[in-house]
Amino acid sequence: MSSNFSCEMTSFTNITYEDPCRIHSSCKIMGQFNIGAYSYLGENCLVGGAIIGRYCSIAPGVKIGLGEHEPNHISMHPIFFGSKHSFNIPDRIGTQRDLTLKKHQIPKIGHDVWIGANVVICRGVEIGNGAVIAAGSIVRENVGSYSIVGGVPAKFIKLRFSKDIISELMELNWWDYELENFVGIDTSNVEGFIEIFKQKKKSKAKYNVYIRNSEKEILK
Repeated sequence: MSSNFSCEMTSFTNITYEDPCRIHSSCKIMGQFNIGAYSYLGENCLVGGAIIGRYCSIAPGVKIGLGEHEPNHISMHPIFFGSKHSFNIPDRIGTQRDLTLKKHQIPKIGHDVWIGANVVICRGVEIGNGAVIAAGSIVRENVGSYSIVGGVPAKFIKLRFSKDIISELMELNWWDYELENFVGIDTSNVEGFIEIFKQKKKSKAKYNVYIRNSEKEILK
């Protein structure tokens, strides 16, 4: 187990993670949560559920995949869509939601994504590799790979690189390789990095994968 993985969990929490990753002890995870190697969550993040790739940088106060309410029902309170929500209420109140709908699916976040402080990522959202989400944004729609978005709701601002470079980075899948492969390469020169990395003899990364809930943790 990673000594730097600690967070608050509920009885519904089910975590799968690659070691190493970093989850601040003040974070709370409440559902299905997968996270890749070298990704980290800052202080006071709240996660209802998410699938997160490798090398993601998630700032403090981010909220991901919290439950959606039902504005088209008679009431938006959870007891009217099949959840007692810890209240002592009679059985057979409310109508169950169709949780297979996209709006209820946990968000999927790619590799090397930077999410700024206090961002809200709604259910059903997919964020591509290399994307940037500006601080304070509310993300309700999918975000393309290597896009920069921001605002309430989040809107496209620009691409990080040209479409040709983005295409090459997506083919390179550099996040799949051991860190030793990066030694001595200038990572500030994107075009130069791509050329060197394509020609380099590389080794794929292998990480220990752990499964964890509120009661125990096992090596997968």
